[in-house]
Amino acid sequence: MTHMRFYFQPLILIFSAFCLLKGGIWMWVSPVLIFFSLSFIDEIFEEKDDSDENLSSDVPLFLTIGLFLMVWLLFLIVVGHTYQNWGGYVPLNLSDFDGILEPQPLWALIGATWTMGMLGIAVCNIAHEFAHRLASPPRRFVGQWLLGFAFHTSMPIEHVFGHHKNAGFYDDPVSAHRGEGFWLFLIRSFTGTYRNAFNIEKQRQKRNGRPLISLKNKVFAGYLMQLGLFAVSFLIGGIAGILGFLGAVVLSLVILEQFQYISHYGLTRIPGTPMQVHHSWDFSRLGSNSFMFNQTRHSDHHLSARKEYGQLDKTDDTVSYPFSPILMLVIVLVPSLFRKVVSAELARWDNSLASAEERDFIQDYLNSDPHGRAAAGRTAVLD
Repeated sequence: MTHMRFYFQPLILIFSAFCLLKGGIWMWVSPVLIFFSLSFIDEIFEEKDDSDENLSSDVPLFLTIGLFLMVWLLFLIVVGHTYQNWGGYVPLNLSDFDGILEPQPLWALIGATWTMGMLGIAVCNIAHEFAHRLASPPRRFVGQWLLGFAFHTSMPIEHVFGHHKNAGFYDDPVSAHRGEGFWLFLIRSFTGTYRNAFNIEKQRQKRNGRPLISLKNKVFAGYLMQLGLFAVSFLIGGIAGILGFLGAVVLSLVILEQFQYISHYGLTRIPGTPMQVHHSWDFSRLGSNSFMFNQTRHSDHHLSARKEYGQLDKTDDTVSYPFSPILMLVIVLVPSLFRKVVSAELARWDNSLASAEERDFIQDYLNSDPHGRAAAGRTAVLD
């Protein structure tokens, strides 16, 4: 019964569909509910280590995907119906919905867009899960397609074949440096992911004797997936549908990158050394884990990337954040507050968990930073 919690996300999606149908202020209820319910559950209820080596059911994952697509299409219909009533051009005639839906004010549509952006992170976690199913090409295809809801169709390539080899290295685009601000990290992570994915696919195409520009190239296939989502958005919602989808996708991208930012922030690994539990933050909490299919059990995921979501364990021998992951996403937007919140755990990492080589690297990095960005994030490394 403990794994019934993975049906929490489908329940949120059903409620979100109800809010879209109700319209008006209800369109802001869903994102507010997601934020406060997850924060409350994370802070109040203790999470138990309920990993199960025998759990391999993808039912909650596929149920979530189906419901998400239903809510996405409903969102586009609401946007398109409103836009059509404003006199805008929509390829599909949505007048059949006149007796069901009311045209919505702009402020309500912004709430609906915010809802879709927050819901998008749920299918991004399923996409991440499927990206690691190397023995199941259909699931990997679905996972790459789902990441189109966060502008990251190249992520499955770089994440599996790049980041999991290089996590913690200074040159890894998805490992946030100590003292690095979130927005600079977002740019470095986003561009680095696409660049590394392109190079990985370029080498793979060359090994297989295929031309670079080909549908067999997963980077280019990802571009077509992304275009397909925008084409559907235009078909149902016209220009307003594209703008609404774009807003939701950008928000999902920012949230996804926030999670990437806090996953390895300030930790380091020396090239040539194996990945260990202390090279990742662990931020496992009951509400967030239920919503994100155990992806906040991040340290164990990096130790055993082929474990399926229900098999991931909580880990204690690493650093962890003092607050709910969803609260940490807000805190990272205030750099001085974020550095203050993480300083104690980073000091513990420096003094108790890091190897001598890692301690020396961190100290050299902090001392040599020419712009002083890391100074505010400096921790006292004790001898």
